[in-house]
Amino acid sequence: MTVSGKSVYSVFTLCILCCGAALPADEAADKKRLSGRYVGQVVDGGGERGPVEVSSLLITMDSIAGTQPGGRSMGEGSYRIDTSQGRYWLDASGIMGPARGKSFQGIFKMEGETLTWCVANPGKPRPTEFASRPSQGQYVMVLRRQSR
Repeated sequence: MTVSGKSVYSVFTLCILCCGAALPADEAADKKRLSGRYVGQVVDGGGERGPVEVSSLLITMDSIAGTQPGGRSMGEGSYRIDTSQGRYWLDASGIMGPARGKSFQGIFKMEGETLTWCVANPGKPRPTEFASRPSQGQYVMVLRRQSR
């Protein structure tokens, strides 16, 4: 399986979903829990290391930004978390480049300091399991928090 840099770049080109509205208490708590600087990579299948490494992913209370090795920006913007009813969704949408205005739907899990985010390219359905499927436009990132 080959993961193209262009496809992964599209996944990381992120945007505004929360247009300045106050966050529900649960979402604010979840965003605080996820805040931090992460490093890791896109993985193949269910967890083997993939060919595209993510230099860092910075998540704050109101923004998310990705950077590739060498410092090249992969996009930035706002994001939304929904952990109601036992689901764990982390969604964003693009504000720059070819992904501008497109939504990225994903699922996530946080285990200790490790964030696993499975996200779909624009126009693709939300993933239902943590597995990279490039032919379906779905990628898994495994990221380790370096700082809060």
